[in-house]
Amino acid sequence: MLTLAVDTASAQGGIALLDGDVSLACRFFQGPAGHAVLLPQICQQLLQEVGWQPKDLQLLAINNGPGAFAGLRIGAAFAQGFSLAHAIPIVGISTLDLLAAQCPCTSNWISVLVDARRQEIFAALYQRQESGLQLLHAPGAALSPSAWISTLEQWPWPAASQLLLTGNALQAYPELLAHTWPLPSQCTPASQWIIDPALLGRLAQQQWQALPEPKALLTPLLDYQRRPDADPPVALLRPQQ
Repeated sequence: MLTLAVDTASAQGGIALLDGDVSLACRFFQGPAGHAVLLPQICQQLLQEVGWQPKDLQLLAINNGPGAFAGLRIGAAFAQGFSLAHAIPIVGISTLDLLAAQCPCTSNWISVLVDARRQEIFAALYQRQESGLQLLHAPGAALSPSAWISTLEQWPWPAASQLLLTGNALQAYPELLAHTWPLPSQCTPASQWIIDPALLGRLAQQQWQALPEPKALLTPLLDYQRRPDADPPVALLRPQQ
């Protein structure tokens, strides 16, 4: 399945082109021009490198959050343009799921911690099982590091549990590293806090192939997990009934 995977959930974006599980081209980008300018430019370059036309694509994969509000909207709008022009389905994968899937198989529990700014984090707890990673708990909204620490302290950990911490909140909030966890724990290196767009493409393919027939074009919802920084002007707000 020819797949274009796009990650714009953070300051560093990523694009990958895949033929099935094989990544044919991958590029990370970041700069003052911004994702809205760099994303289409780099996408065109990669398509030319592998000799594809936009109409050749069979699947579009996007990171649907949580993450930077503007970045998520740019990635989604870009994918929707492709989808409408060439009838290509879109599959969205969670930032938290992606970071958990990138972790090595060294621990049976994974806590993903993403910097949400404003002294808050996006977080989720996963358990590694024979069938794969299972999401056990996610608040579904930004929360303080101390609130997440309290959640994990009260979690009913089974015997012989080990905890792996991952995500850029480990750098932004030192208290997460300094805390004495109730079970053996370790942290992933910073290199694993960057989303691999090729993995995004592979997970999106798996999700798409698992859908029952007949499949329809999808428009994934973005997972902001909180309101945007800018509120609409009062004049644009709908009056209360």
